[in-house]
Amino acid sequence: TKKLDQLSNFTRDTMSQLRETIWAMKSESISIEELTLKVKEFIDKVSDAFPGISFTVENIQSDKKLNATEAINIFRTIQEAINNAVKHSNAKNIRFIPSANSLIVVDDGIGFERNNIMNGYGLSNMENRMHEVGMSAIIQSHKNKGTEVIILLN
Repeated sequence: TKKLDQLSNFTRDTMSQLRETIWAMKSESISIEELTLKVKEFIDKVSDAFPGISFTVENIQSDKKLNATEAINIFRTIQEAINNAVKHSNAKNIRFIPSANSLIVVDDGIGFERNNIMNGYGLSNMENRMHEVGMSAIIQSHKNKGTEVIILLN
């Protein structure tokens, strides 16, 4: 039954990713506000699963538009940042701060030293996703001082 549960979870995750990709692809452009709403939906699901963590999504008013590829890569990067914070940081608070120039995920967790991470695939994935769309992800973390993932928008 363990393998069946794993398969079921994998299928559910795949379907969820497909829905998110379709959401992005059916629009010619996606505003930062629309992306923020999508992030909030994701955070609401994560929050239900982790009631010990306080999540905050700051409001934004911006006319800035993204194309579908940019939006999906940014969304995946934000998901990765939030998942990493939930799984590894022991954070009590995680905030998403959108603006016209950047999107930031910040936590008050234990932080990390990048050279001490066994396999930083998640960190590299975030940086690579942003590089693919001509943007950058800056990952700042210090032991016992939390982590900040900053996506710089064009």
